[in-house]
Amino acid sequence: MGPKFASSDKGFYNALLRIQNTGEIIRHKGRYYSPGSFEDHKRKVDAGEINEAALPETGNAYSPMGEAIMDLVHANPGIAGADVVRALRTDAEFNAALTPHTTGAFNVIARLARRRQIDRTGSDCFPGPNMPPRDPASRWNKPKETFLN
Repeated sequence: MGPKFASSDKGFYNALLRIQNTGEIIRHKGRYYSPGSFEDHKRKVDAGEINEAALPETGNAYSPMGEAIMDLVHANPGIAGADVVRALRTDAEFNAALTPHTTGAFNVIARLARRRQIDRTGSDCFPGPNMPPRDPASRWNKPKETFLN
């Protein structure tokens, strides 16, 4: 996996998911535990030795591309994923991140869909029930025609 991981982290995360599905590891609040260490963690939480609420939440880090995608979807319910990518490419930084492959944007769309921040019907994206309030002044909170002409 070494040479593969040097070019892409997808293999690593797919491997984590596979062993999580077998029960060899447990994911809890964005952290991974062996079954034994998870039982120990739960015991310490129940005993008050660990304040789980004080632990920083993982997996919800700020993502400029994620924010832009949510703004685009909010302003354009039903926008196709390909149109989201075309709109993102109008920004120099996003374009650089999406060249030569656009999979990064589609991975962000998939992550937002898993979190129910957006909903997908086929290739179309809609605001989801967990979408946070959007900033009306955002440069991405505009009709898609602004970016696609």
